[in-house]
Order: sequence, then C-alpha cells, then structure tokens
Amino acid sequence: MDNHRSNIANLNLIDLDNYAQTYRMIKENFGHQIAANWKEKTDPRKFVYEDCAIAAYLLETWRRKKRFPQNFCDIGCGNGLLVYLLYKLQVKGYGVDIRKRNIWLDFKGADLRELALNPELETNSDCNEFRRVDYLIGNHCDELTPWIPVIAARLRCDFFLLPCCPYDFYSRYRKKSKSSAGYSSYWSYLDYIKSICMRLGYKVEEDGLKIPSTKRYCFVCSVPNEKLPEDIDARISEILLTSKSGNFIPREKISQETYDFREWRRGKTCNILEIANLLDSNEKNQLKNSNGGVKTFLKNQHQIFYVINFNLYSRVAGNEVSIRNWPVEGQRHVEGKLKTRKCWFKENHPDGCPLSDTDCSYSHIF
Repeated sequence: MDNHRSNIANLNLIDLDNYAQTYRMIKENFGHQIAANWKEKTDPRKFVYEDCAIAAYLLETWRRKKRFPQNFCDIGCGNGLLVYLLYKLQVKGYGVDIRKRNIWLDFKGADLRELALNPELETNSDCNEFRRVDYLIGNHCDELTPWIPVIAARLRCDFFLLPCCPYDFYSRYRKKSKSSAGYSSYWSYLDYIKSICMRLGYKVEEDGLKIPSTKRYCFVCSVPNEKLPEDIDARISEILLTSKSGNFIPREKISQETYDFREWRRGKTCNILEIANLLDSNEKNQLKNSNGGVKTFLKNQHQIFYVINFNLYSRVAGNEVSIRNWPVEGQRHVEGKLKTRKCWFKENHPDGCPLSDTDCSYSHIF
C-alpha cells in the first residue's frame, strides 16, 4: 500500500506567505526571549520554535476559516508555551495538564490549570469545565490523543490534533496489520485516529507541519455545515465499547520539586525488529544507504544505546537494544580531558542527564 501522506506538502491548507510572516512575527516578538530564558530540561531550539510554528499555523487556520475560537482548551498542554503564545496573540483559552510545571510561573497571564482528566466519564466535573469551550487542541497529548475527537464531539466543537506517541483509548496502540510493506506503525496510527474522526462525522483535513519533528502530520477537523450526526452519543459509545480493554488510567503524576534522579527512567529492552517496524520503506533505505541499516546505526550511537548481540553460550536473546545505564556508565570522564561532544541525555532525555556536568563524560554546555 502506498502511503498517500508522503504526497502531502508541508502547510498544504494555509497561505504560505501569510504563515511565514506570522511565524516570523511570533518568533521575533516572543520566541527569542523565551528561548534565551528557557528553564526546562528540553532543548529550546526545538521546543520553543516548534510551538511558535504551531501557534502560527493555528492562527492561519482560523483566518482561513474566518472563525477564531472564543474559548479554546489545550488538553495535555505540558509546559504551557503554546497556550501562552496564543494568549499573547489575543486568542482566549486555557490549558490543562496532569502536572503543574515550574515554568508556568514565567508565563504571566496564561490560564494554565493542573487537572487529572478522566475522559472516559460521560458527565463529571471535568467535562463540565469544558462546557464553554468551542475549540480543542491536542498537541502531542499522548494517551489523550484518541480522546480528543470524542471530547470534541461531546462539545460539538472543532479541533486540531497533532498525534505523536501511539495510544488507543485504554493502552498503547498496536499496529493492526503487517501485510503492507513499508507501512509503518506511525502511518497505521494516523489512519486509526482519522477513522475515529470520520466515524464521529467530522470534516477531516490533513496537513504536514513545518516543525523539527518526524511526527508532524496533523488533523484539522471541523463540524460540517449539516452538523454532527444526531446519533453521536451512540457512535461514541460504540467506538469506546469496541476498543474496551480496561479502564482509562491517567499517567502517574510526578512532581518536579520532589523528583529524584535516582529514579531516572532508562526504559526497557526491546528487539531491533520492533524499532525497524516503526520505519517505512523509505526511511529504512535511507538508513541502509547512509549507516548500513538500523542495527548498525544504533550501534554507532555509542553514548545512547547498548546493542546486545546473540551469544549462544550465555543464551542472551540477539539483536536487542536498550538505553545505556547512564548514571553508572556515564562517569568515564578523564580529569583534564576537554569535553568536545554534547551530552545527548542532557539535551534530549525527558529527565535530562542524571549526572552533573562535572561527573558526565560529555559536555553539558551547549
């Protein structure tokens, strides 16, 4: 099966010149200053300017439709930057996340709320809070991604959805079919999310954002002129019943103030084949041509990954990979030796580097 999304141009739904001007304005007026004072462990060159681009895209989308939200809600707003940018751009709304972030204090005026949302419940105080919302934003909202169309349908409102980590309603999403060569889990997940939106009666438009992320395809969904189906509640119940495999469990709330880096998340070991299945045929060919394949590429990333080769005598499963135990393995710095390479964990890991700049064998100064 050929993936039609490979033919979708970036920013296909909006005027490119207007978008470029809007993005430049947001970046110059707000982005540079925010990036210079960024307090999160994430890389501001990626996360700040990515949200500047998403804010610009939303503005141009609303201009195209000639309809701005009166009260949007960004569900799973994370660091709250997108909400803050929209607030500075005079768009009214708020963001909710399961955990308050320290950086929220810097975003003066933005309405950011700590809320453990349980979208499975039909009517509760959480849903009542959304009654005045007329637009939903789901920007890399992980386990809440498939719920965004459902919540929007309950509210009879439009929404923007940028899927990232694949979840269904109750657990991690698993690719439904392996019959299509070159059809990755990511593309399969996008089809799954699109099917939910269409089943609920939305007009679904797809686009590719111009952001520094491989997960850049988004859905812009609108209530059609003829409105959503009259049996929308029954359709929601049917979708949830078909997917039912337990109860929705929000992610564990971790306080930034009390987080102990001794609990630094290393993750689990997985087979390289699982990683390869996340890539489409073009991505695999690119890796093969430039790096000799997925396994060779992972082995060459010495700081990050540990690749376990098959060993007949120790009976270790072959071709498995894990993140290195960096709290232990990272302390290899030779006194007096100049650190010239950046620490990948400091720059990219959600918990940052578990070691200090002095102890880590890579540089924390970027």
